[in-house]
Amino acid sequence: MTTHPEFRFAKVVKHHFEAVCKFIQQVVQMPGLPMKDLTSNEIEAANRAEATALLIRTGYRVFSPEAACYGEDMILRTPSGELRSVQVKGRATVDLNRYGKKALWMLFPGGRSNSEAGRNWFLVPHDLFYEWVKEKHGHTPKWSDARNFPKQLSAFLHDFAISAPTNRRNSAKHHESINASDNSSLRSHRRQSRVQDTFDRTKTR
Repeated sequence: MTTHPEFRFAKVVKHHFEAVCKFIQQVVQMPGLPMKDLTSNEIEAANRAEATALLIRTGYRVFSPEAACYGEDMILRTPSGELRSVQVKGRATVDLNRYGKKALWMLFPGGRSNSEAGRNWFLVPHDLFYEWVKEKHGHTPKWSDARNFPKQLSAFLHDFAISAPTNRRNSAKHHESINASDNSSLRSHRRQSRVQDTFDRTKTR
């Protein structure tokens, strides 16, 4: 049986890509490497890269706006086809004056994680999140929290979590888990949409 050159080339590229990823993972986990203090711009760039990689792996399409005029750092196309303007933060944040009433979604990480999958991230409508913060912390125009999430905040953000898929070898169970993960992601997106729709209807009353 003759194998097409394109197929052989694709297998070689995939093999080298997996080898490079494995090497990078080993280097990152290597003890004794000096860690430099990052500037705020470097931290922002690292957070955006981490979030982008996670979003792509979970079925989102990620776009950069040509002119960010209303607080959006990226534009997302969800697996269900919705478009969202997103502000990326390094912690849970609301700011009514900067981000309020602009149909923005906030994207920020949870606490530190020791798992290979990395941190969970949360994608939540800013105005909905602000209303929750206002109820819990008073009428402050802005709020942020870099600590581990308290139970109440964790419960509120549960339906807005974006989790990295597990890395397993190719097998029937692996493909089943991918399908289950995709279905779970779609259910999560639908829950997010229902929550947002309910919030929008409440505002218009």
